[in-house]
Amino acid sequence: MSKQKTKKKKNKSAGVLIVVLIILALAAFLCYRYLRVDTILIEGNERFSDDRIIAMIDLPEQAHILTVDKQQITEQIEQEAYLRVDSIDIQLPDTIAVTVTEKTPSALIEYSGSVLLVDAELSVLEMDGSAYIGKLPYISGVSVEAVNPGRQIGCADEYKVSVTTEILKSLSVQGVLDDLSDIDLTDLNDIRMQTDQGIDIAFGQAERYDEKTKWIKKVYPTLLKDGVTAGTLDVSVPDMATYRPAADNTAVLTEDSEEDA
Repeated sequence: MSKQKTKKKKNKSAGVLIVVLIILALAAFLCYRYLRVDTILIEGNERFSDDRIIAMIDLPEQAHILTVDKQQITEQIEQEAYLRVDSIDIQLPDTIAVTVTEKTPSALIEYSGSVLLVDAELSVLEMDGSAYIGKLPYISGVSVEAVNPGRQIGCADEYKVSVTTEILKSLSVQGVLDDLSDIDLTDLNDIRMQTDQGIDIAFGQAERYDEKTKWIKKVYPTLLKDGVTAGTLDVSVPDMATYRPAADNTAVLTEDSEEDA
C-alpha cells in the first residue's frame, strides 16, 4: 500500500512539474513573440532633432527587440557625416536607446584641389568647406590620400594624424582654435601656427600640448590688448611663454610657470 502511495505522489509531482514547465514555456514564447520595438530614444543630440535622427533608422515593420541589428543602425545614422554613434542599448520590453555625438567643425585641409571641412578627429564633415574659409584654421603638412565623408582622412603617416588630432582637441578645449588662421605640421619638431591677427606662434615639438595651448590662451589676449599684430609668441618650451617682437617693435613679454603660480 505504501509503495502505491509513493508512486502516486511521484506521478502527481511529475504532472505538476510538467504543467509548470508548459506554462513557463508558453509565457516565454508569448514574451518573445510580442517583444517588438515601440520606442526609440535619442541621447546626446543638440543640433539634430530626435525626429530627424529617428528618420535615419530603417527598421523592419514590427521589428523584434532582441534581433535588432545594432551595426546596421549605426551605419544608417553615420551616413550623416556630422553624427557618430557612441552606443545602442536595448531596454526591455520595447525600447532602443541610441547615444550619439554631434561632430563640430574644427579645421580646413586641402585635398585634390578642394578644401575639406574636418572635425578634431580629422573626420571629413564636408567635401567643400569653402564657407568656413577665414573662420577656421588651415592645416598644412598633412598629406591626405583618401577621403570618405564621415570618416577620418586617409593618411600614410598615422603618427602625424595622431599629433594633429591631439593639438586640435587641446586648442579647442582652451577656446583658442577659432583665433588661428594656420597650423603647419610639416615638421613635427618645429610646429608653427599663425593667428588671424598676424602673430606667429612657435609651438615647437609634438609634446605637452595642453601646457602649450594654455600659454596661448593666457598670453595671446594680452598681446591683442596691447595692440600687437606681429612678431612671434614662442611656447615651444612648455614651462614658459616668450613674445619676440617684429623688427619694428621693442616690447618683449616673457612669462614662466613660476610667475604664473
